[in-house]
Amino acid sequence: MLINDILYIDMSWQFSYLVPEKFFACLSSLVKTYTTLSEINFVNITVEGQQLTLPSMPEHPIMLLSEYSGSISEMLNRYNDFASLKES
Repeated sequence: MLINDILYIDMSWQFSYLVPEKFFACLSSLVKTYTTLSEINFVNITVEGQQLTLPSMPEHPIMLLSEYSGSISEMLNRYNDFASLKES
């Protein structure tokens, strides 16, 4: 669904169970693909109607991704940094 300049995508529950490498590869690919369209500036992804969260961290939602959200490796590095802080 497209509202204003935000594309809303609802994924199935299996998306939440991808390993982080595949999870961020999918996110990056979706965002890079859709934000090339002039009418889309942001992508918001839900899973079965619930806001997408970081893998294994349901308390941290991911909202309004844009072309500036970063590459797959940048997203994965930020996630790994965040996950290591959570563990310590």
